[in-house]
Amino acid sequence: MNSQTNPIILTTLIDSFKHSFSSKSASETAITAFTAGKTEPLSNSEKISIKVNSFTISDGGEGFIDAISAPLGLNPIAHIISGPLNTPQEAFYLFDPDQDLVVLESAQGVGIQNVPQDRRNPRVVSSYGVGEQLGFVLEKYLEEGFEKKGKKFKIILGLGGTASVDCGLGLLFGLLGNGIECRKQSEGDVLTNGGYDVCLGEIDQIDIKLNKKTIKILQKLSKTQIILASDVTNPLLGEHGATYVFGPQKGLKMDELTDWEAGMVKFSTILQQRTHSPVDLAMQPGCGAAGGIGFALNCLMNLSRAVIGGDGGNDGIVENNDVFFENRVIMQPGFELLCEYSPIQATAKKYATFSLNNSLQVLDNEGCGNKIMTIPMNQFIITGEGCLDSQSFDGKAVERICQTISKFQIDKNDMTGLEEKNGKKLIDFPIGVNIPVIVLCGYTTLAFENPTLSNFPQIASNPPQNVDLIDKNESQIMMDKCGEMNIVKIININDEKFHFCPESVNKNGFLKSNIQNLQGLDLKLSLGHFNCQLVLCFLAKLLQNIYDESIDKDNNGIMIKFIEKLRDIK
Repeated sequence: MNSQTNPIILTTLIDSFKHSFSSKSASETAITAFTAGKTEPLSNSEKISIKVNSFTISDGGEGFIDAISAPLGLNPIAHIISGPLNTPQEAFYLFDPDQDLVVLESAQGVGIQNVPQDRRNPRVVSSYGVGEQLGFVLEKYLEEGFEKKGKKFKIILGLGGTASVDCGLGLLFGLLGNGIECRKQSEGDVLTNGGYDVCLGEIDQIDIKLNKKTIKILQKLSKTQIILASDVTNPLLGEHGATYVFGPQKGLKMDELTDWEAGMVKFSTILQQRTHSPVDLAMQPGCGAAGGIGFALNCLMNLSRAVIGGDGGNDGIVENNDVFFENRVIMQPGFELLCEYSPIQATAKKYATFSLNNSLQVLDNEGCGNKIMTIPMNQFIITGEGCLDSQSFDGKAVERICQTISKFQIDKNDMTGLEEKNGKKLIDFPIGVNIPVIVLCGYTTLAFENPTLSNFPQIASNPPQNVDLIDKNESQIMMDKCGEMNIVKIININDEKFHFCPESVNKNGFLKSNIQNLQGLDLKLSLGHFNCQLVLCFLAKLLQNIYDESIDKDNNGIMIKFIEKLRDIK
């Protein structure tokens, strides 16, 4: 019988690793590594008791539908659309009739994971399929007379993980069809290819025809609120815009960036004029997400207001007396939005109570008992994403997870004077409830061209003389944040020091890498996914080994030694 009073709790919130594995796959791998035989004792002692809470997460990009479908209690619905290279492909969306809510994901229509490496070229890739899917759900679910029932239709669109930098041109074609015409010259040929194989700089004229179909779409948009779940805050244009920041990873060569940016400036200026949009819309935060899809949607909603009217029809071309959303387009961080629907909550406040399930519950500032987040005690967190860079600490999921956890370092003095709240006994915990966080990644653009992330904090604070930091300021900021957010280890999943060996441990108690003797592991995975599996198995086995050596089997002591061992690995 296991002598542990309570199990050690592992919570995994691992984002997708682009081109390698999804967040859902990482969650399943973690469960397997820690509960399905990978933590068998190395001696004759009992097996450690570990409970795994594994969440699929997304900050708006690839995997957003998977991440939000479970908390919404919905099954993804399949739909055939045009893919990024103009071939039919299956895409998924969610519909919740109780909330009059549709959830879309831009990566379903123009995901970079669906474009082979040698075919990534923003000139030939289009966001057409995203517009197709948007038009489909508007037609299918926003029926005539909807607004007269006193209802409000809402669409959540996850932005990120796309292969396009087309300023949303493809989306406009996919949604409006022949209601939009683009010409290379004022009297030149009309582009009819849905935004595929187009250079934005060649477009001199945009004509949005207010035909019957276009009016119908604009009317439906006028009754809809669109929430853009964006993993970035970049504007459309400029040095921090879609071209210069995301263009290279989507296939643009360095010597092509200037010309492509000029085309983006030209196209966005014309589109702003034709849709009655503010002249500075392209510079607004988030408009550069998903290659400019967010920008195009904002333009469309501005056109809807101008044509249909936003104040009882007084300022519109088409008479309309319906009630509108005050804010038709809302930009919201994807992970923050996911937390509104998920058991993971993104905000921790001042007061805490101890509940019967041995977890820390944080309540609102009035102590009224509304649960905001529950974090079990005796636990640690594993999070991560494919590329760890400055954007990782600029609103993306990994930062928000770590910030949330760090807020549970609650000072005991904050509890002074508080008694029982809603029948729950207050915690008697030491000053600072520290929940350790381990971050996994595949590669990084910070610190070094080839960083050894296993000892990143030490390297970043004291870099060798012969190695140049890419950005010392960014590295220092990252190191400072690691301390603030209680990140105890950053592990590169490709680092063989952290690869699992089922047979033995060396004199320091760390598991050796021995690829020849991997037992019970899935050898058919992609290299990145396989390496992630190795690292998770390593952590599981290391935890079991420390438990074997522990006399009193005290969770707190085990966790302290576990973190010490990790930090000692150089």
